[in-house]
Amino acid sequence: MIIWIRIALITVLISSGGSATYARDQSSYIISSSRVPQLNPIKYEIAFVSRFDNRIIVDSGTPGPSVDDVIAGSGTLWDKKGVQIGRFDANTRVSERLNDGDKRLLFVNYSFGDGQDSIVILGVGTYSGTLGLMNKQVTNTFSIVGGTGKFLAAGGQCQITRIDQINYQLSCTAFTDY
Repeated sequence: MIIWIRIALITVLISSGGSATYARDQSSYIISSSRVPQLNPIKYEIAFVSRFDNRIIVDSGTPGPSVDDVIAGSGTLWDKKGVQIGRFDANTRVSERLNDGDKRLLFVNYSFGDGQDSIVILGVGTYSGTLGLMNKQVTNTFSIVGGTGKFLAAGGQCQITRIDQINYQLSCTAFTDY
């Protein structure tokens, strides 16, 4: 019975010029498939404050605040006791201008200790004013898209809230299989 249904479907597809054939029906793009042994991921809960020490604006779009402008910076990381625990490098690019600010694609590398352990985040955040800072007391969530050391190939997410003019509170959950 199933074979007759398949023959009928093939006949309909052929008669319709093949326009209903999708890539999933044609596995020529799959080179191989196999099961991956199940790994037990490690879950890390991470909390720290990032403090901007340097921040620059590059007017790379239309003159004045516009889509494609770059706001980059770097700074230090601090634990809840006020001990410096690392550094970060951030890069944002304006993706949309809003009436009261803009949306930016954010890419940040947070390095801990001597730099062997790091996480990388990526996502879109909402910022206030003209090329201003992240909206104060508004939490933005970004994806963890990798890392090094104990966070090798990490996934997960970070929530970032601006505390004041230069300090941001981060709360992250990272998962890694290594």
